[in-house]
Amino acid sequence: MSSADNMAGFGTLVQMFGTLEEGEATSQSLDKQAKMQRQNAQLAEQKAQSDAVRLSIFANRSIANIKSSYAASGIASNSGSVFAALQSSGQNAELDRLNIIHGGAIRALNYQNQASLDEFGADQALHGSYFTALGQMFMGGSKMEAREKS
Repeated sequence: MSSADNMAGFGTLVQMFGTLEEGEATSQSLDKQAKMQRQNAQLAEQKAQSDAVRLSIFANRSIANIKSSYAASGIASNSGSVFAALQSSGQNAELDRLNIIHGGAIRALNYQNQASLDEFGADQALHGSYFTALGQMFMGGSKMEAREKS
């Protein structure tokens, strides 16, 4: 075996190890991204719950102020159209609260889906590097054999 063959063999090994390291680094990076996406999903749900509570408090205060204004004007809050208006305001506030929670759930689901894609990409990067390194080994071996024959 000549020094050129030794260099070619060494170059093939370096290429293989580089490919494996690159696959490992990409895999680790994608795993970290997946973990962050899962944390973002939890935060999105928590924020939606917090926003929903805040909206409920605000809506209840607003309705209480409206009732107070009616009472100060001498209008009973349980009379016909006033009661219907207050009831409608309460229902609208509840719909808004549910929309906030639903929006948070959708955002969380999007983050979870991205995390799953990142985890899949991490696996593919790692496994792909194994196959690429194996291919590099065979290519290096075939180049060395071709040199010996010539």
